[in-house]
Amino acid sequence: MMIKATELLEGNPSPSLAQIKEAFTTSGPSPNLCRCGTYVAIIDAVKHAATIMAKGR
Repeated sequence: MMIKATELLEGNPSPSLAQIKEAFTTSGPSPNLCRCGTYVAIIDAVKHAATIMAKGR
């Protein structure tokens, strides 16, 4: 999931919620489906990373 998040942010530095969800569940030859229930935390982390990247940190 980290690799997919990196790919997403490199290609789209300000993804929407729908784009984040799509990147993790439907894109690529091997969707990252997880049973751990931490999708909300992962989505929040991607949003946070995008904010930090936008500020140039």
